[in-house]
Amino acid sequence: FNSSIQTVTTLDVSNSSIVRLAGIQGFTALTNLNCSTNQLQQLDITSNTSLKELNVSSNQLENLDLSKNIALTNIIADSNELKSLDISKNTDLTDFSCKNNEIESIDFTLNTELTILDCSNNALTELNVAKNTKLVKLTSKNNQLSALNVNNNTAMKHLDFSSNQVTSIDLTKNKALTQL
Repeated sequence: FNSSIQTVTTLDVSNSSIVRLAGIQGFTALTNLNCSTNQLQQLDITSNTSLKELNVSSNQLENLDLSKNIALTNIIADSNELKSLDISKNTDLTDFSCKNNEIESIDFTLNTELTILDCSNNALTELNVAKNTKLVKLTSKNNQLSALNVNNNTAMKHLDFSSNQVTSIDLTKNKALTQL
């Protein structure tokens, strides 16, 4: 049995009323894990270093260690109880969503491949996307942002920062913008 789990590349256990995902560490070839809409309070995926896509949305996670999952390109961590998240080692990320959490700050400076970013409905007071020049879609609505600089994000087509405290924004360099 153990040798067969080492070859599994995709695992979808979404909507399964799971409280613990014990044994996930044995799935070392896993590239895609969907454990969304469960009741997970903790998840150890540090042994799943082949992961490229991860969906942990709609759980009760307070912490998520992604430091060993450097192959990740897509993370959906929506609707948990995350207060912080370190994605500095996930430099291949192209799509990242952490909406509906309690995150106060998150550093995207090393995630230069990001094209889609949604960090809506958190407690962010600042958002630095200066190094994320490939961003096409940025959604950061309903946070506590007082300023937002998107001057370097010239590829951006979609921007939503509604329900923040931003009073003015310079969009003169965002010629590709089609939705605001």
